[in-house]
Formats: sequence, structure tokens, C-alpha cells
Amino acid sequence: MQPIWVKQLQSIAQVGLTYSKDIYDLESLELIRKISVERFVWKRNWLCNSKGGY
Repeated sequence: MQPIWVKQLQSIAQVGLTYSKDIYDLESLELIRKISVERFVWKRNWLCNSKGGY
């Protein structure tokens, strides 16, 4: 299950990607979406490794 902040960042980015026409905004919003997923995966892996796995 994803933390609420991941869902919020992805939702914000998706709304922007849906309605924005500016290429610079689109690039930034895509980066926000990508970073939120990478950060979530990193934290999940860190937690699993610190607890000895699943």
C-alpha cells in the first residue's frame, strides 16, 4: 500500500499532465511523478532490508 503522500503527489502530477499544455510544465510534472515513485520504492526497500525482509 502506498503512503498518502505518494498518492497525493501522483494525483497532483496527473492533473497537471492532463490539463497543462506547456512543455516545461509537462516535463516538471512527469519528474514529480517519477520522483514520488522512486522515493516510495527506496523507502520500502530500506524498511524491508532493515527488518530482515518480508
